[in-house]
Amino acid sequence: MLSQTELIEEVEELLLARIENGLITDPQILAQDVMDKHPDLRGADSDFYELCAWNHVRVCIRIVLRDHKLTGEKQSDNLLLPGWGEYIQKAYCIEVNEEPRIIPIEKMTPDQLRAKASELRQMAAGCYKHADELDRFRVQKFGEDA
Repeated sequence: MLSQTELIEEVEELLLARIENGLITDPQILAQDVMDKHPDLRGADSDFYELCAWNHVRVCIRIVLRDHKLTGEKQSDNLLLPGWGEYIQKAYCIEVNEEPRIIPIEKMTPDQLRAKASELRQMAAGCYKHADELDRFRVQKFGEDA
């Protein structure tokens, strides 16, 4: 039986293969790719199980897409763009018409690249503000020396 971890890994592998092939990835296409790998639905309740499978595959895709959103931290080696240091990825999650897409960096527009750099800078500023609030809370609760 396929485990949750194995399904997430399958989604990740399919996504990475699409990135390596320079394809922009729509989550619906990725879901179809996953479902196509598991076509054996049969019996009186097959409609029910197909509905559940589609919905669960979409949840797994959201998990994988969330993991591909920027964290400000070094990415795993399989997602790094060779020759560009420790952070630049082969692809980024971008909103296109309010829908997430994984877009290979070579296919990103200058505006998308600027927007992604701006997003990183906003994340950094937010992290500093968060850290400052934590420091203020610690001092208020425990005193300056804590």
